[in-house]
Amino acid sequence: MSPDFQRPHVWTEAQQIAYVEFMLRNPQSEKYIYFNHPGWMKSSMMDGQMLLIDGKQRITAALKFLDNEIPAYGVYYKDFTGFKHIPTDIDFEFNVMTMQTRKEILQWYIDFNSGGTIHKPSEIQKVRDLLLEEENK
Repeated sequence: MSPDFQRPHVWTEAQQIAYVEFMLRNPQSEKYIYFNHPGWMKSSMMDGQMLLIDGKQRITAALKFLDNEIPAYGVYYKDFTGFKHIPTDIDFEFNVMTMQTRKEILQWYIDFNSGGTIHKPSEIQKVRDLLLEEENK
């Protein structure tokens, strides 16, 4: 789960909780996890290890919730009963790529993770303010 090119665990506990709560509200979003195995689906080449390429923070948050290390909505998984508005069919979608070299894997990681721009706190606050306006209508 932690190849040398992966960044360390960077999500705070609050971010992990927010992600789990988001998944519980929106089970079709942000559920993609990417692995690599050069011999995937080739029975003669299934030796080797599955390598996690993207999704470390998401998997870690989900596992911490399932292991009762963090709550969602203030409730730990072991006590998570009676929440009728919470879906029970949440799942991740695992994508296994078949890149053959470390060079390919490292280039994919750079391409996949360097294209976005993180929102500034002020940009998120703007949307929070708009949401508050909607709630007050």
